[in-house]
Amino acid sequence: RIRAGRVTGDVEAIPSNGSIELAECSGGAILKTANGRIEAEGVRGPLEATTSNARIEARLLEASGSLPVKLRTSNGAIQLTLEKPPVTDVVLHTSNGSITVRAPASLAARIQASTSNGEISTSFDVQGGERSKTRLTGTVGGGGPLLELETSNGSIRLEAL
Repeated sequence: RIRAGRVTGDVEAIPSNGSIELAECSGGAILKTANGRIEAEGVRGPLEATTSNARIEARLLEASGSLPVKLRTSNGAIQLTLEKPPVTDVVLHTSNGSITVRAPASLAARIQASTSNGEISTSFDVQGGERSKTRLTGTVGGGGPLLELETSNGSIRLEAL
């Protein structure tokens, strides 16, 4: 298990097994583990988090910088809270788990969401594109960075804070 709190600057945490907990990070963070959950709380800047057999939970105070936010797991849920609308792309992928994104009502983004065995729901007014039980594309708030949400076996929820 790796725990880090109140970090300024870039963080890279890559244990082979076990959980990662990161709190109050200003700067970029790369978090990777094979068999453990990842929790990132109060992050400012780009975030990349990857695990194989567990959930990812993140709360970004600010998703900024030139690098996209990437959260990936193969067997677990992903929960992301964006305290401010992102100014960079956000890519969330899981195979066997649900995806929940909470973002400000002022979100401006291009949405691409898909699931094979689940449903997609949103409280945002998505314009244009396509909308079905398992696919959602279009824009929110006039468009902006890409918000890509993909799972095979799980539901996707995009909710306003």
